[in-house]
Amino acid sequence: MLFREEQRSIGIGTPQEMANEAKESVDRGFNILKIKTGIDLKNDVEAIRLIRKNAGDNVRLKIDANQGWNIHDTLTAGASLVAAQFPHIRMAASDCFYPFIKRLGKRDSKRRKESVKKG
Repeated sequence: MLFREEQRSIGIGTPQEMANEAKESVDRGFNILKIKTGIDLKNDVEAIRLIRKNAGDNVRLKIDANQGWNIHDTLTAGASLVAAQFPHIRMAASDCFYPFIKRLGKRDSKRRKESVKKG
């Protein structure tokens, strides 16, 4: 049997509305959810947490903030959502922040590799 990835976008709404839409999408066979965010950081983080809980751990989450977050929001969201196992944040902040974010990602990746070697 071939594994086929199916993606569905979850539009901006209340965290519970978004979580319900995500659950319905997973029940219909979608295994990748692209979550639209970028309006309100607190609601965005809560929605992503609820979506992860409703969708389960086998569903891949992509977060699309469409440049709606500033650098502080992007870093806060990233730190807040580690437990939600998200692999990808797309267009979180304005392009002018990407060199800084890229350096942080490389630094964190290096730290994770070092901690695995020590552990």
